[in-house]
Amino acid sequence: ATAERSGMELIAVVMHAPTSNDRFESAKVLLNYGFANFTAYMPAADDLAPIPVTLGTAETVQPVLEGSDSFVIEKTRAGDMQTTFDLPETLAAPIQAGQRLGEMTVSAGGETVLTVPIIAQAGVDALGLPELLISFVRGLAGNAVKDAK
Repeated sequence: ATAERSGMELIAVVMHAPTSNDRFESAKVLLNYGFANFTAYMPAADDLAPIPVTLGTAETVQPVLEGSDSFVIEKTRAGDMQTTFDLPETLAAPIQAGQRLGEMTVSAGGETVLTVPIIAQAGVDALGLPELLISFVRGLAGNAVKDAK
């Protein structure tokens, strides 16, 4: 049996019940228990700022959570959740779409409840030789302008 409340869907499986009515009632009890004691938790992943990329065809890459954005947790822990992100300050190209960049850790009361990989939303190719030369020349011209001031 399945049921959905407040955006959270639960599934109950009952085996070896003598009758269909017994299976239904047992499933109903399990689902009510689940909705009474668990909730969907949505970590604050909006804080994931783009990460600068060195020597890449794009200046930044956007980190995103791998998989679902919400997770089922015990209601008693929902108010005590703390989210931390472990991400590098910069990355070097090339970066593949879906490449693991770090992780998000959700904890409650000092205990880790959930660890979610953080991946690159899109790939960033490395600069080729022509682009590197152009970047080098622009850097020299920028330094010459700064020195002239």
